[in-house]
Amino acid sequence: MNVSLRPDHSLLDPNFESYKLSLLKIPIYEASSQNGVYCKPLNEVTSKQHLKAYNNINCLCVNPFDTSYVYYMSTDGSLVSMKVPQYPQNFNQGTIVFTLPDWCEPSDEKFRSVSIQFPALYYVSLYDGLGNLYLLKPDVQQRNDLLNVVSRIQPPVHAKDSQLLDCLLNSDDTSHQLFLDCLFVGISKKSEEDPICSDSTSTYVTYLEWISYSSPESNMSWSIVRHQKFVASSFPEFAAFEGDCSALHICSERKFHAIYDSCNPSVHENYLNKYSESKQMDTEDTCIGQDPEFLVTWTQTDADEDINPSLLNVTFTLNGITLPSSYDSNIVSVEIIPICEESSKHQILRANLHSYIPVTKTKKIGDRPITLIDQMLYEPVEPNSSWTYDRKNNRIEIRITKQNSHYWPRLLLDPHENKILTGMHCSHHTGLDDQMRVQSDGKADLTPKPPFNVGQLEEVDFPMSEDETDLLLQRFDHETLKCTHQAYLSGHQWLFKIRCATGKPNATHAFCIRHDVDGIVWLPLCQNTLTGRDPCVWRHVSTLQAFGYVLASKRESRFVSSPVLSDGSPLKFVAVADLTRRIYIYCQPLSNDSKDTELRKRTTANSSSAKKQQIVHVASQHVVTLPTNDPIIGFVATDKPYPSVLVCTQSTLYLLSLDG
Repeated sequence: MNVSLRPDHSLLDPNFESYKLSLLKIPIYEASSQNGVYCKPLNEVTSKQHLKAYNNINCLCVNPFDTSYVYYMSTDGSLVSMKVPQYPQNFNQGTIVFTLPDWCEPSDEKFRSVSIQFPALYYVSLYDGLGNLYLLKPDVQQRNDLLNVVSRIQPPVHAKDSQLLDCLLNSDDTSHQLFLDCLFVGISKKSEEDPICSDSTSTYVTYLEWISYSSPESNMSWSIVRHQKFVASSFPEFAAFEGDCSALHICSERKFHAIYDSCNPSVHENYLNKYSESKQMDTEDTCIGQDPEFLVTWTQTDADEDINPSLLNVTFTLNGITLPSSYDSNIVSVEIIPICEESSKHQILRANLHSYIPVTKTKKIGDRPITLIDQMLYEPVEPNSSWTYDRKNNRIEIRITKQNSHYWPRLLLDPHENKILTGMHCSHHTGLDDQMRVQSDGKADLTPKPPFNVGQLEEVDFPMSEDETDLLLQRFDHETLKCTHQAYLSGHQWLFKIRCATGKPNATHAFCIRHDVDGIVWLPLCQNTLTGRDPCVWRHVSTLQAFGYVLASKRESRFVSSPVLSDGSPLKFVAVADLTRRIYIYCQPLSNDSKDTELRKRTTANSSSAKKQQIVHVASQHVVTLPTNDPIIGFVATDKPYPSVLVCTQSTLYLLSLDG
């Protein structure tokens, strides 16, 4: 089911004006790491998927069940637990709670990709990057922070250097069984036998592996219950379980496909059949841009043109066929079809040519209509359309109207389907370029001025360029491995993901994407908790004011972090770390009765030229400069025991106390 992400307007603040640079000095407390913080470097040979997987690994990991504890790996293979002290002056490097037993043993992997997750209260899961998963738990009787090995598991992952993206431990009171669900991600060279190879020119593919274990509560002897695999030609921005492990949520540039289920062999067969059918379709006259009978081009008008500023023209230049000398209006059928009844945001443009004459006698006349186009459009259009036929140039032109006059960077929502469109006319896009050229040359312009100065536009003001790829949200059901929900994040840029305080009943992580200028936080919901007619499984739970615009201007940013998301509580602040030195902290405006939010009276003018005063909100911004130029490799924001930010380089740990 295709759904649309609809922001909750009650969580938006139309009166938010800006961030004000605070003069309050944020104290910096530092502690040296005796053995250094471990960080896996990038391999010499990398792909875009490797860059996403390893370039920005956060070496600090916060415990969502007690956010005052932060963990990291040291270079000697030790897991270090660091507690945010009640008094920041007592900040230290933390204590060693566990050491990997085979850290110094020789292996093919010189540098491991160690990953840490928290499957349940008091539990820590650690994957060593060499095929070993450790389930750790403190001994309550010893009354110390040391973690003991409860279980050591060797998961049958596709690549041993995989990362552990998510992990959940649930119990069944009826059967007295424990269930451990693990989500691994790994990158491998693609095989020519894999059908996904035709989707991308990349030589690598990404595997997501969902491995489910069960064990009696008494002895912790784990056995595999189910092993499921997904594949795509891009690395996911986001992947998280629902709290009861009934589904998996993925956000990525490319679609993920279920390819294997140890409990359902038909999953792999369906995957192979689906791609074999799609390859057959490539040779038939049914796909846009792949049909030898026509070439597709499209144009759109600028907002400042006298003609309809929302007009779209899609032209099909026929090759090898032509229309009969006499025909009726039904020879070409054009349909604009909403994806689902509840929403008209996503629409399919479908056009069929029902009758044609071959130019050469050797040309075979098709026994069924030729599909000119059957694809999802970039944005909504009006339901009415028209078409004409130019016999001189032998082309069919379809005219549709956008619901708004926004510029479209492409015709189709799916960027990969859109790449096969060629010959886009540029004459209809010269208006804005000419205006900007006049502004830069300083020439006088006698035409009426727009309500803003085009020359003052920044790069962050423009929509996504054609080179940027839209993201796709997917929800896969655990039992059937079918994609039950999907949403295209058209034009909404990815910002960051957020850890949730508890996984039940919703997901373990939330995510933040740009909507207009704001950062909208979406929480994946358990489908069993949905009420009403809204079919969407992603809910708007918090808003970071103007953060989409702010982050777009941070070209050197490496990490983004906020406190752990709790039920019903808005995020108090969000922090951004540059590659080196700079830390930016954006405090969010609170309720009107809070003294932490500055209110201003701004004079505005209405249509009657009468002036009125409007209350606007102004929040504070902090800029912190670390006393080192070393690269930042770890970054965590927390609000317990007080709002603070923890930063680390390979040799030093820093605590920034926002309470002074």
